[in-house]
Amino acid sequence: MAVLLKIFQAGDGDCLVCEFDNGGKLFRLMVDGGVGSTFDRYTKAWLEALDGEVDLAVVTHIDDDHIGGMIAILNDAEARKKIKSIWFNGYKHLPVRSGTQSFSVGQGESLTKLIEESDIPWNEHFGYEAVNINKDGSPRVIDLSFAAKISILSPGIPELTQLKKAWDDGLVILEARAQAKLNKKKGRQSFGGINIDALADPLLYKKDKSPTNASSIAFLLEVGEHGILFAGDALAEVICESWIAGKNGVRPIDIFKVSHHGSAKNTNEDLLHLFPAPKYVISTSGEVHPLPDNATLARIITQGHPNPLLIFNHTNSITSVWSDTSVSNERHTAQYAKAGEVLEIRLPEL
Repeated sequence: MAVLLKIFQAGDGDCLVCEFDNGGKLFRLMVDGGVGSTFDRYTKAWLEALDGEVDLAVVTHIDDDHIGGMIAILNDAEARKKIKSIWFNGYKHLPVRSGTQSFSVGQGESLTKLIEESDIPWNEHFGYEAVNINKDGSPRVIDLSFAAKISILSPGIPELTQLKKAWDDGLVILEARAQAKLNKKKGRQSFGGINIDALADPLLYKKDKSPTNASSIAFLLEVGEHGILFAGDALAEVICESWIAGKNGVRPIDIFKVSHHGSAKNTNEDLLHLFPAPKYVISTSGEVHPLPDNATLARIITQGHPNPLLIFNHTNSITSVWSDTSVSNERHTAQYAKAGEVLEIRLPEL
């Protein structure tokens, strides 16, 4: 069964579309909308020219670089008509909803309002409740009919509870401001003398502590024998624990959309071993946040699929070094989108 993945240039964010045959009918899955400007630059024209609809749009979490472009889509009357169904965890889906509701996370509330004002089914596949894994920690499997299914690997109840507290306390906004200051101080990464094996040392890995990233929807899309991992900005630990709780073992896949734009805190050795892939997609311009981290790419090369292809949807000073022969040393290859190009990955019929 043939599968086509489109990767838009979404600035420092994510915006991907997957199309595949589903019982004789084309199924379109959209994962995140990128930043707000992604709509004017790409998705507005793409939706206008679209023959058909987006069967399912997934907004993985409330960070601007994932939600901003979807808000722009739903704010446009014509574009909104193309969205058939949506998955998104709003405030009302979070556990322990007692107390006073906070509206501190503006974009989360904006998307909520737009969905409620539209007639788009919201989390319909989950009984209109939260998109999350099963209570026992195992993946929740959603059949898309015929030969396609989605296994939800993140978030769990603990992650949604953590987000609820952060939302109520207003900590999400404070965290965003603190991160912005940190990025200004951090600056660009140094590329001199990259030692891939040293960077990949598992002992250097530190877990992401962001409540918004922890709440990110992550899932495995399986179409026939093909598999694509959409990791959102999710935590490696949550994905791995969920997959193993479902009594699953190593699952070779075709494409691995790397979590959190290649941040060193979201991709570890266990995750790479569980889902080996010949192709790893890194979605970010590196303009706002200095990503991807060199350590993540080193881990992919040493702990993931042998001789992987690193696919970057932007070319910049951070990503371009990975095509340098002194760095690659015949252990990986790299592919880059040209300016304004929508990258496409085609998986053949099996």
